[in-house]
Parts: sequence; C-alpha cells; structure tokens
Amino acid sequence: AAHRAEIEAALGAWTGARTKAELARLLGGQVPFGPVNTVADIFADPHTAARGMLAAVDHPGSRKKAVVAGTPVRMTATPGGVRRPAPILGEHSAEVLREGGFTAAEIATLEAAGAIRQWRAGAVTIGETRDED
Repeated sequence: AAHRAEIEAALGAWTGARTKAELARLLGGQVPFGPVNTVADIFADPHTAARGMLAAVDHPGSRKKAVVAGTPVRMTATPGGVRRPAPILGEHSAEVLREGGFTAAEIATLEAAGAIRQWRAGAVTIGETRDED
C-alpha cells in the first residue's frame, strides 16, 4: 500500500503502451484480466455474434431493426435478454410526470413551454431521422 500510486502509474504506462491483443498474448494464462471493450469492439467481435449477444429490436420511427448489444451474462434459470429498445427522447415524459402527480393540463403546459418533449409515433423529432425504405 505504501507504493500503490507508483505501482499503478508504472502499470498504467506499461499497459497503455500496448494494444489489448498484445496484452492478451503477453499476460494470457498468467494474470487474471479481461479487456474493456468499446461499442465498436463489441459489434466487431465474432465471439459476441456467435454467442447470440446481439439483438435486433424494433426502432420507433424506422422500418429497420436496430441491432443492440444484449446481455453478456447467460444464466440457466434467468437468461435475461433485450425485450425492447432504449426509449426515444421524450418517449415516456408524460407517463413519468403522471406518476409524479402531474395532471394532463400541467403536462400540456410544460410541453407548450418547451420544458419537456414528448415523442409521438410517426413524428420526427430533433436529432432523429426516419427511414423511408
């Protein structure tokens, strides 16, 4: 513990100068470790696809399916999975506000003032595109 900062700095410099593949080759079987994958790594990894860890889900406002990373851990009794996509900005605004005690009139006032946004099926909102094919 006395030299923790120095050890962490040295290890960080050493590992930071190498790729994940180099570290796996050098340390594999000797030191317990695992890579931290980027989103691009997840979708490019053949193992991810082979294990069925990618899921195609409906995407509101698009006729195309969106491919998302699924559950990385598989358990026999509770396998988990992707049931729906992440919500679109504003998709649940009114629902959450109603649960918080807001009336329909108050929610409409907030939306008219631009304080909240509500996503509506078939509408294109800022930052969102719609596929026509």
